[in-house]
Amino acid sequence: MSLASFFAAVTSSGLVSDEMEGVGKLKEKVVGNEAEDISGPKEEMSAYDLDHSVHYLVTNTEVDEALLHIRDGFVGFDTEFMACLPCYEERIIEDIFTMISGSKKAGIIAWQALQARTAAGFQIQWDNVGICLVQITRGDKVWLINLNRIKAFPGELRCLLSSPDVVKAGVGVASDLQVFWNDLGCDVNNVVDCGLMAKLLYAEKYANTPFTNLSLQTVAEETLKVTVSKAMQLSNWKGDDNGDLSAEQRKYAAIDAHACSEMYPLLVAALEDKADVLGQQIPSDWYTVNGRYGQPTRLRRTYWGKEVEWNSRDCPWFFGGKFQGY
Repeated sequence: MSLASFFAAVTSSGLVSDEMEGVGKLKEKVVGNEAEDISGPKEEMSAYDLDHSVHYLVTNTEVDEALLHIRDGFVGFDTEFMACLPCYEERIIEDIFTMISGSKKAGIIAWQALQARTAAGFQIQWDNVGICLVQITRGDKVWLINLNRIKAFPGELRCLLSSPDVVKAGVGVASDLQVFWNDLGCDVNNVVDCGLMAKLLYAEKYANTPFTNLSLQTVAEETLKVTVSKAMQLSNWKGDDNGDLSAEQRKYAAIDAHACSEMYPLLVAALEDKADVLGQQIPSDWYTVNGRYGQPTRLRRTYWGKEVEWNSRDCPWFFGGKFQGY
């Protein structure tokens, strides 16, 4: 179902209240040749009726049933987490490996690699897991996976995140890779940063900044012509005493994930058009990464078979902290 058809169906069904109809303005902008500019002030992006398209999952079975058939294509991807410090023993061991390896980063990777190869590695300590919520969007459905309640890492969620065949479209994904590895021992693969895609698309407009991702708010304003509130970003994602999240938190989380899934195809089409105009390729490696022990690596391996760490300097358009031209 297209974005325009989805909003038309939801609005006509009466499932969207008057104060939420601002989202319906998005139906004026669709992927492909029908795309057109939206004039006038930006609308605030609100959540649709939670009972209609947003599914709040709190059991392993619910998650596995929801994600079972996602084996290709793309999904919108986001997480909400609260920072947790590593336990005392982990910090001591990482320091030892740092002294052996000669650098903090190499020491942490060496320790994590050893963990992954031992039978006792990555026995999840849920009291020390910072990831509270995982949001996955596909079509007109948003799944909010509450790991606070589940206290487990559902198999189909692990399969989806680690799959190289499913694009996970989000914003600011590098930090997510590290958190998933540190907390759950899972490397997330084929992750697209819509913030980096937008940076390439609007390179001239943001010429005096380095090749880092634009924020979700900025990308939504540029591509969807809507504003996305971040008022709930720093709320308590551990939830109440039962681990449940408030209705406001659920709406916030649903909007973020759905925005990513709507922005991604628009950005793909726009970058293809820009590449045609420039007469040069815009490699997906510039904005797509795989996780390797939580570190972002290039989407494709080098010709000699080694995995190479993703680096912003891979994109020659930006150098010295600003845009240098095509």
